[in-house]
Amino acid sequence: MSAPPTTTRRVEIPRPGGKPLHAHLAVPAESPAPAVVVVHEIYGLNKHIRDVCQRSQRRAMRRWP
Repeated sequence: MSAPPTTTRRVEIPRPGGKPLHAHLAVPAESPAPAVVVVHEIYGLNKHIRDVCQRSQRRAMRRWP
């Protein structure tokens, strides 16, 4: 069973008294589904972390009813 197409975009999460946290959002293109939160390591939001986010979202969708 394959996962539906994924839509991704960069988002900023506000933090009290500080700079916003940059994040990568990966969601199903056509249906509501549970969220997967991936927090990056000290090296920041790089290509590897964006890939981890997208792969995690696809795996979650394969388990969604």
